[in-house]
Amino acid sequence: MAKTKKNLSELRKAVDSCEPAKRELGIKLLDQLEYMEDLLSEYQKKIKAEGAIIEATNGNGFTVKTEHPASKAYAALIGKYNAMAKTVEDIILDSLQKSEGDELLEFLGGAKR
Repeated sequence: MAKTKKNLSELRKAVDSCEPAKRELGIKLLDQLEYMEDLLSEYQKKIKAEGAIIEATNGNGFTVKTEHPASKAYAALIGKYNAMAKTVEDIILDSLQKSEGDELLEFLGGAKR
């Protein structure tokens, strides 16, 4: 968790160097990423503590096994988290292409030749 918080702070520094319109969008997206990261962490703790499969009684009185609601929420949120992280990465890389050249792009792994 501390490692990802550090990564988000590094991304925030990179977003701060973007042009104003993209900076504002990038900061909003990073705030949302941080919130989503906290939710994902909570879901992981619940799933580890209670298991990914739960037993419940349906309306007919039968005991059934079903996926834990936290597991469903985690699966839905992780895809959105990854898409949002990719958007932030694209904002940063676009800004770097315009301002700082290929050296930083190669360092970030986004240089396309």
